[in-house]
Amino acid sequence: MINFVLTPHKSTVEEVVKLAKDNNRDRIRLFIDLRNSLPVFFDESATKLLLKDPELSIIYFIESVINFMEYMISITTIPIEFNFFYEKGRSEYHKSLNKNYKSNRHGSYLILSPDEVEKAKDLNIKCFDALREMFKNIPDVRVYQLNYFEADFIPHYVINVLDKEFGESNYSYQNVILSNDKDMFQTITPDNSTICLKKHFRKKQTNIINFQNMYTELCKSEIFIDSTDNFISDILAIAGDKEDGVEGIPKVGYKSVASFFKEVPIRLDELFNKNFDELVDLYQLKGRIKTTGSKIFENKDLVELNRKQVDYNIIKDNIPLKTYREILDEYRKETFDIDQFIEDMNILNDSHTMLITYFIKDKVSDIESVMKKYKFSKYEDTTTVTVDEGFSNLIVTNNQNIDLAKLL
Repeated sequence: MINFVLTPHKSTVEEVVKLAKDNNRDRIRLFIDLRNSLPVFFDESATKLLLKDPELSIIYFIESVINFMEYMISITTIPIEFNFFYEKGRSEYHKSLNKNYKSNRHGSYLILSPDEVEKAKDLNIKCFDALREMFKNIPDVRVYQLNYFEADFIPHYVINVLDKEFGESNYSYQNVILSNDKDMFQTITPDNSTICLKKHFRKKQTNIINFQNMYTELCKSEIFIDSTDNFISDILAIAGDKEDGVEGIPKVGYKSVASFFKEVPIRLDELFNKNFDELVDLYQLKGRIKTTGSKIFENKDLVELNRKQVDYNIIKDNIPLKTYREILDEYRKETFDIDQFIEDMNILNDSHTMLITYFIKDKVSDIESVMKKYKFSKYEDTTTVTVDEGFSNLIVTNNQNIDLAKLL
């Protein structure tokens, strides 16, 4: 079994539930960034062992994701929906703008040979595809898979576009994005109906990133921009995102840019429609703030190019029609095949009573007969969740903690 390393700490999930209840949210909708969720596949010694038996590794992966879901269900006192997302291949849209986009992500493969690196990448995709196949008939579990297009913007697109255009649900969602990618911060809302959870592995804690602390988290320095606008994408466009190969203005960092927007709380669209000298007079800009502003205007072309790569609102306008339809189909799916779902679960070593009963209880009129047919009991009475308080080895199963090393 493989640890699902982005699993948030229990105390943090309890805070999220309280936030949802305080704001009268009916459900938690969790977005899980699969590409950013299992470093064990990339940079831990277990990778070499996993590559020896890819078929078994896929089962380990599915088992771990299901245990992660069972854990989340067990500690949330309001309904929770799961939205996984990943991409296959580098985004052609981004490659057309920047040939180095996400080309420098080989550092996490340092322990592997070049041949093993390619096998590990292939194994990741096979794991994600298997997850998608398993949950293709379950309405409350969506797995978004994009071919050659950046999937990081999925939460932003679902919340800010699809919910408004096609949302037919009567539910009020508390949206939670589970990822360690700072790009996701641009979806956070002033009313905190959308927040991010970021796992700090060394500190062994999970931070709630909201509208009040997102700039502090990004800049690693306490700062707040007093505006209802979200400036995260503008800051990334100016200072760059080296992890994704987006080069910003030389010697201009996140803190400098955030400090500039603190004094001049105007989004880039509006900012570049103004004259810099007028801004200096209007906002009485001096010293480092004035210098940063001058560099922004001097490098307008670079900043505009970077915006096209990092700003989700721009990216969404460049979705290929085929990709758009695939996203919409997954968003609106309504199928439910009980027999297939149970068969999928039973491929694994455990019946996963908890997960099965959670998803069928609202989908069938006579749940008791279904449970009797498959010899299930109510999951509340049968599942024990075991949690390592340090969360360095979080495993949730129906009866025991499982050590990865023993399985491998």
